[in-house]
Amino acid sequence: MKWIDSLVIILMVFAMLFLCLILYSVVRVASKISRNEENNPYAIKAQTEDESRGIKEDNHE
Repeated sequence: MKWIDSLVIILMVFAMLFLCLILYSVVRVASKISRNEENNPYAIKAQTEDESRGIKEDNHE
């Protein structure tokens, strides 16, 4: 029974390391996506054009 307990502890440690690796990769991909949106002038320009179009439509009404 003693080796089963140690085996369970080792498996739990590997599971925690695996979960940390998944969390790290998700955070890295999310930060890369947000950096691409910030550095992309076309995305920012399209957003401001949509906002100005919305303002113009409100002025016409």
